[in-house]
Amino acid sequence: NFIDKNLARGFIRPASSPFAAPVLFRKKKDGGLRLCTDYRGLNAVSLSNAYPLPLIKDLVAEATKGKIFSKLDLRDAYFRVRIREGDESKTAFNTPLGQFEYLVMPFGLQGAPGVFMNLINEVLHEFLFKGVVLYLDDVLLYSQDLQSHIKLVRQVLKRLYEHHLFAKLSKCE
Repeated sequence: NFIDKNLARGFIRPASSPFAAPVLFRKKKDGGLRLCTDYRGLNAVSLSNAYPLPLIKDLVAEATKGKIFSKLDLRDAYFRVRIREGDESKTAFNTPLGQFEYLVMPFGLQGAPGVFMNLINEVLHEFLFKGVVLYLDDVLLYSQDLQSHIKLVRQVLKRLYEHHLFAKLSKCE
């Protein structure tokens, strides 16, 4: 289950926090369940991260330069970002199995997309708009020919691996 799996992975820990957000589970496309935490209360009193998300029209315009494409969907990407030490209790959530708090960035925090966009832009900076465009945890690679595309895919996968970011094979094309 979600709790056991994420306790074992070190993504959450038991908590006794004065904060507690409610949770619900939503069915994923693959039939699994996604835990959704309602952080509206926390988001209402949090500062937003102003890091910009790219405009889709700019990404599409750039990608039209390619003839060969690969799409990578990063697995557990947000969970690669550690919550600032001391702020974990703010992410507490209640379940029938008890209260837990995140040690890594959960979905639902208003600043999470900007924080992750900053991270992935830093990791893949040298490739941006030179065969790679990014939108959160989706990486689109484009090239004019197969030889250069294979080289680019290898370079990007190597860089992601170096930063402990991995693609979910079933969602890549």
